[in-house]
Amino acid sequence: LTDDTRNALIAQAKALAERQATPDDVDLLPKVGLADIPAQIQFKTGTKRDITLSGVPSTLYEYEAGTNGLYYYQVIMPLEGHEALINHPDLPTYLSLISEVGTRKHDALAFQARQARHSSGVTVRISQRTSPDNPEKMDSFLVVATRSLSRKFEAIELLKEVLNDTIFTEYARMEELLTQKQMGWQSRLANAGHAYAMQTASRNTSKIARLEYVRGGLPALNSLTEFLQQAEQDSSAWQKLGERLASLHSYIKALPKQALIIAEAEILPTLQQAISESWQAPVDEPTDTLIESPITTDGSDIAWLAQTNVFHHALVFNAVPTNHPDAPALMVLSSVLRNNYLHRTIREQGGAYGGGASYDSNACSFKFYSYRDPRDQATFDDFLGSIDWLLAQTTGEKTDAWIEEAILGLMAGMDKPASPAGEAVKALFAELHGRGKDWQQAMRAKILAVSLDDLQRVTRTYLKDKPYTRASLAPFDKAELMQKMGFQIEKVV
Repeated sequence: LTDDTRNALIAQAKALAERQATPDDVDLLPKVGLADIPAQIQFKTGTKRDITLSGVPSTLYEYEAGTNGLYYYQVIMPLEGHEALINHPDLPTYLSLISEVGTRKHDALAFQARQARHSSGVTVRISQRTSPDNPEKMDSFLVVATRSLSRKFEAIELLKEVLNDTIFTEYARMEELLTQKQMGWQSRLANAGHAYAMQTASRNTSKIARLEYVRGGLPALNSLTEFLQQAEQDSSAWQKLGERLASLHSYIKALPKQALIIAEAEILPTLQQAISESWQAPVDEPTDTLIESPITTDGSDIAWLAQTNVFHHALVFNAVPTNHPDAPALMVLSSVLRNNYLHRTIREQGGAYGGGASYDSNACSFKFYSYRDPRDQATFDDFLGSIDWLLAQTTGEKTDAWIEEAILGLMAGMDKPASPAGEAVKALFAELHGRGKDWQQAMRAKILAVSLDDLQRVTRTYLKDKPYTRASLAPFDKAELMQKMGFQIEKVV
């Protein structure tokens, strides 16, 4: 470089710093304000009907919706009191395989063809949320779902076949599916590293956070990789896994059931009858008892080393469940910090692809994070620096605008429209998890009332000089650096 080019670079860097420090003139853009927010939320309502499922009196949740000739059908099994099932180490594997393998009537290939011919396919998942009042309690439901054309009632029987007749003896198919899961999981790390960093850092803040870290986080990925390596050396591992999954399946299919149906009004009575007829026969009691597998985690700062060239960082403080009076202020606080401090310092100045803060009502935590970040310690300094920055603000037009922007963002998320069937599903599970229409309306009012004083109060209460946990997804060659920064080292195998 010549003296002229060096001086030009210095001048450009100075001009960039000045531009980054100059507030944008947001008045140039059209905008909405808090007065434009609807006072009442839109909430889909349905009908509860009595129904007998597998010989047991139960509930059918029925929603009328404009579904354009489709029906949506789900069987819901409440898991309250089934801790051994919720914590079961094989449950994630079971959920990955159950609708993708064969049944007593059809092998995997034939059954996949039947699903494709008569439905959108059958999916099985767990819906769980932390109790609104207690970090150590959660509501969990196992959900088996499908959808189909209103003239194709075969999907109702397909769902029952998955739930009653699935077998776990097609070991080649199981190996194919789990290998695909493991490879896909590893390939997603570079794009979702910040999510795994936050999950790691918040693993002790609630019951559900511990469960999701151990059963669905990076320890679970390592366990899956190690199992596949072991099974490659010892093929009997597949038979043992199949036997464990069969035992788990016999327990699950005996659980009490509820049902959800969403369709156009004229077809609902026929669907109700078809569901009732599908579940006439009682289900045998499980032959095995599940063994409790407690979930435990430690409290250290952890750096996971993975195939990545950049960092994904997280720093987490303990917070409160969503019914606590301070929860609305923590929601708004996360947006204010992200929009007005963290975006500038972490992305614009620090060079990361992204960064921010979030209040997590499931983990009962307040999280800072960065995404594809070239920096190490400096990012953690910026996380903590945002706390002092917020406490130094004074009431005025500028801070009022920040809070208004944050509230509008939260309201946009709460009011985000879904399909007619999606609105019904969202409404039902909100009710099941204790967050129904009245709860949402009250939360809306609390968020709209948040002030700068509230933000500074919760910042002092939960963040300023309070204990925190750090985590990072880091390149393999940064092990020594992360150790010097005080991290315990783990490796993604």
